[in-house]
This record gives sequence, structure tokens and C-alpha cells, in this order.
Amino acid sequence: MTRVHDATLAVGLVPRLCGVVTLPSAAIRHKPACIVLTTDLYEFDPTSFAAVANDSGAALITVDEAITEGELAAILAIELKKRPPEPNET
Repeated sequence: MTRVHDATLAVGLVPRLCGVVTLPSAAIRHKPACIVLTTDLYEFDPTSFAAVANDSGAALITVDEAITEGELAAILAIELKKRPPEPNET
């Protein structure tokens, strides 16, 4: 989704695309701030997706396919404000 890519860049994040099968290992390796999934995909296995987000320390964000780039950027910005500062940012 180009909107997801552009929204993540707009809030200063580095977007990474991965498939459902590789999500757990990619999340552990990259330690993302947020994991963005469409609502339809999330509903396929909410327990597993929540566990991946929890294990990697990421915020889990589910969105409708019709979300705009601006709407997603706003959601991402709110989630980033909730995160504690990284150790090197003190």
C-alpha cells in the first residue's frame, strides 16, 4: 500500500514491508514502532497478530483499506507520542 509507505515516511518512520508468514521474525529483527494491518487481515488471526506486536514492543494498528495517507499519518503520530523515549534520546 503506497499510502502506508508514504504515511510512515511522513511521521519519520522507516517503512518495512513483509508478508504474514515472515511478520513474526521481521518484527523481532526490526523492532518496529508500529505494525499496520488491514482490518480484514487482522480479523484472520487477531490473537497471533496481537502476540507478535506484544513480543516486538510494537503498537498494533488496524485500518480500513479506504484510509487516507493523512488519516494514517495522524494515527501513527499519536501512537509514536505514546511510546517511551529510546534510551539514547534522553
